[in-house]
Amino acid sequence: MIIDWLIFAFTGSDALVNIASVATIVLFGLGLMSYRANSKRIERETGRRMAEERKMASTNIYIELRDTLDGLNRDTHPEDALSFGTKDGQNMFFVNRIFNHDFYDSLICSGRISFLKPDLQQKIRDVFKNIKEHNEVLKVTAKTRDEFGDKIPPKAYEYYMWMDGCEQRLMEVIPEIQEELKKDSGISPS
Repeated sequence: MIIDWLIFAFTGSDALVNIASVATIVLFGLGLMSYRANSKRIERETGRRMAEERKMASTNIYIELRDTLDGLNRDTHPEDALSFGTKDGQNMFFVNRIFNHDFYDSLICSGRISFLKPDLQQKIRDVFKNIKEHNEVLKVTAKTRDEFGDKIPPKAYEYYMWMDGCEQRLMEVIPEIQEELKKDSGISPS
């Protein structure tokens, strides 16, 4: 049937019009096939780039969290470990160290945090909020220690107690986030 139509199309009085019509249909079909193939290629490349971005973001956040966790280790950095006794005999411990959050800030500003899963993004936001608060409270406690030395005013104990609790939470939460980062992005940082 198609062969009969093609013979008629190329031998009739309007052969040139018919040839142009067939050529248009063939070119349209080839263009559509090319578009589909190109779209699939672009989709694969975009997926690959997103996976690379997720892995890079995860690796760098993982390392930044690892450095924070290392900084919280009082055994590794005894020179930064501070301890204060309270009136009721409790000891409060905290680390006199500012923690880095530059890469996290970069991820937020660039929007690359969106390459991570939403629930993981929220956990990371929460932990870095605590890290930033830790740094700010540490600045306040440093001023208090400089001003009052060992005679710490009672109001300052609230800061020290908060620092002690914050560091404990960070030491619990950071390893969990690191495990999720490894699972989510397939990273294996050294």
